[in-house]
Amino acid sequence: MPVNAFLFALGAAATHALWNVLLAGRQRPQAATTAALVCGLVAFAPAVVLTWRFTTAALPWLGASIALEIVYFALLTVAYQRFELSLVYPVARGLAPVLVLLVGTSFLGVGASALQVVGVVVVSSGILLVRRRGKGQLAGTVFGMLISLCIVGFTLVDREGIRHAATIPFFWLAVLPPALIGIALSRRSLLPEFDRRTVTAGLAMFAGYALYLLALKVSPPHAAQATRESSIVMTTILAAVVLKEPVSRRRAAGVAVVLGGVVLIAVS
Repeated sequence: MPVNAFLFALGAAATHALWNVLLAGRQRPQAATTAALVCGLVAFAPAVVLTWRFTTAALPWLGASIALEIVYFALLTVAYQRFELSLVYPVARGLAPVLVLLVGTSFLGVGASALQVVGVVVVSSGILLVRRRGKGQLAGTVFGMLISLCIVGFTLVDREGIRHAATIPFFWLAVLPPALIGIALSRRSLLPEFDRRTVTAGLAMFAGYALYLLALKVSPPHAAQATRESSIVMTTILAAVVLKEPVSRRRAAGVAVVLGGVVLIAVS
């Protein structure tokens, strides 16, 4: 993996961990997420104009990305309202590179090494450890898996889309419809959600995904995806420190195992 791609993906990991923790700690995650999206859309609008490049060939990919983003944000806000961030996030983000690799080997003709196969097994084992006994653990795991499917979808779709459009305009257009839907659903409850935390979350969301798409341009998708998932550890630590979630030794070990499997996939 090229050094610049690694740095892009690592920056994406840090910003991704930041905005997820900021939004997961809100009383109304749906309204807070919408406020963050609006802040990001407004802040990055000048960059869209300055970097504008969009051809008609990008339209099918944009349509697919919009559909996946709508489902992704819907699942994410429900998950953060009902389940622990330290459960949903490791499952969603840890499973994603595994699924990207499986899709690549099954449908895109990308070969898988023995080390990558071991990485898949390790990640799966880690996900089992992340779950603990208690109410909502199975449902939270299922939500994490569904979110992961969305992540895989727009990882592969967006990688093709930015071949025909500039990175920032493509992402800006992809998240505009989810933001508009969120505004329609939130209505009057949206205004109180605009504060320093949602502004920071919105900026981090857009900056992080722009960095990630840049990483995708210069590296294989599974490598960029895997490096970005170092955010699993960052987010779990922040969930324990900032959100005061009960991160047991078993869950911490599971997070470490998931990250180890992701690293195996990334370096192979």
